[in-house]
Amino acid sequence: MIKRSKLSQHKFEKGKLIAPFNQHFQDLLKDESWYYGRMPEYVWLGLIVNDGERNAQLDKCRRILNYIHELDESKELDLPKISLIFKLSDEKQKELYKLIDTLDVIESLRPLTLIFPDQSTEFSKAVEGYNISIRSRIHILNNILEDLSDQHSNLTTDVRFLILYKFMLSGKLHVQNDSIFPEMISRYAFISHEDPEMQLYRPSIRTTEMMVSTGLGSEGSINIEFIKDFWKRLSLLTDCEAFYVETEKKNEPIDLKKYKQHVYDILNYYTKLFTETRPLDKKMLVLLGIATYSYKRLIELVNHNLENTISGRTIMRSIIENYMMTKYLLLEEPNHEDIWGQFQDYGIGQYKLIYGRYADEEPTIEGSHVPFKYINLLVSEFKNEEFIDIDTSYFGSGNIRTKFKKVDEEDLWKFYYDYDSVFEHGLWGAIRESSILKCNAPGHQYHGIPDIDNLQKLPSVAHDCVMVMNKHLKLLEEQHGLPESLQEENQNE
Repeated sequence: MIKRSKLSQHKFEKGKLIAPFNQHFQDLLKDESWYYGRMPEYVWLGLIVNDGERNAQLDKCRRILNYIHELDESKELDLPKISLIFKLSDEKQKELYKLIDTLDVIESLRPLTLIFPDQSTEFSKAVEGYNISIRSRIHILNNILEDLSDQHSNLTTDVRFLILYKFMLSGKLHVQNDSIFPEMISRYAFISHEDPEMQLYRPSIRTTEMMVSTGLGSEGSINIEFIKDFWKRLSLLTDCEAFYVETEKKNEPIDLKKYKQHVYDILNYYTKLFTETRPLDKKMLVLLGIATYSYKRLIELVNHNLENTISGRTIMRSIIENYMMTKYLLLEEPNHEDIWGQFQDYGIGQYKLIYGRYADEEPTIEGSHVPFKYINLLVSEFKNEEFIDIDTSYFGSGNIRTKFKKVDEEDLWKFYYDYDSVFEHGLWGAIRESSILKCNAPGHQYHGIPDIDNLQKLPSVAHDCVMVMNKHLKLLEEQHGLPESLQEENQNE
């Protein structure tokens, strides 16, 4: 298997991190994957190998490939693609199928008559697929495709060996004298996959086959129409078999209702402290306002049972950003005359921008959730809007990642916030994890199925939500203290 590369090995170029493999083989490796692009041409070999004792079946396949080489007088059939075999003359095909019948493997090919009913008259006559039921043929095809879907399976490696064997017969494969390739080709079909030598042979077989199959020009490139027709016919033979992943519960369950009450008690204490002793303290208002916003997100999470949902991730993202911004404001306070007022003006400026567009363009909007007139009232609540600037950049210096790093919380950005942002923006990773089920039918290429019945549940955000909220409450405690009666051991620190 290909060893996972580290991110540090990726090359940053034009906003992209280019994978190491693509840096070196971009021109060589096309979208010719084993399962989709190459395997359909060689499934006939897999059916033969799988239908008996492995060594005996491999030997029969080699004899068949030797005969194909003899029949191919123009020596154009370098690879044993079934689409190319179908292009041989009727007479040559008849001779080939006669040999296959003599070797007692013609019945192995019968399932293919469901996929290739009209590509070759000689093939259909020789194979006589009607002698076994359609249900049985579909069952055999599904089993063989399931095995061949793994490009590293024993059967797949055997088939890829046979591809190399046929290419070697063409005389176009040139290897160094001290290469293990000649020995590998001569010994592979006669030793078991459990043999220690196979640890050396198998990776070499797969790598060489990939290079040969994707680097031969027109002969090596896939017959896209043939491949599309193969998968189209096969997909119509079977039904989707949807399944979803049951998320593993790694942590002890958290009583979120109890935790919500705990947060409420703390914020209630601070709110009373604010209203009774510091009603004009702008700093305290901002700190409590941000914390209360996070608490209201927590209320949504708990009251609507959202901990295993997409919304749970957007809530988590909001709580993380609120915590980071609180820590950033406290860190930057000494460097500003009034960072708390600046933070308020920044946010109100965004509302001014939204209402300004509405007021300038006067669009006809009915039933919107955006309360444009109320927004305008908030803009001029304490300051005339003509004195409020609009800052279109992110608040403060640097981007959001820079701020996480500045407040020593870069891990929150790397391992939590960035992941939750994928859900916030509806990118495909989040869509695939939350909204697409997997089809277990090999003939459907294990495609995705939209989860319209909401079967897929995501891992709970409860543990992480409590962890970040506890960090946020700790900041408030450092600023304003907390009575012992309200102190509680942080559950996830």
